[in-house]
Amino acid sequence: MRGHRHDLAALRRLPGRKVLLTNAPAAYAPACSACWVSRAWFQQIVTIEDMHMFGQLAPKPDTRMLRRLAARLRVHPVHCVLVRTRSAT
Repeated sequence: MRGHRHDLAALRRLPGRKVLLTNAPAAYAPACSACWVSRAWFQQIVTIEDMHMFGQLAPKPDTRMLRRLAARLRVHPVHCVLVRTRSAT
């Protein structure tokens, strides 16, 4: 993965806490995120292992899981920004 300079600059300027939410497994997420963005920008990484609802996997963009995560982070969903990235081809 890689980020465009202007996109990364906009992400860096966003106010508030930043949580990296990835469908990658915990063992892979830090290496993957290091390829395109500074890990220091994020206070927390939420990985696929953290995305279960009612005993079933509910990865992003599952609305129920995102609402539960917002509640767990104690932030109203209207104050959240979900930034989608794609892997480079």
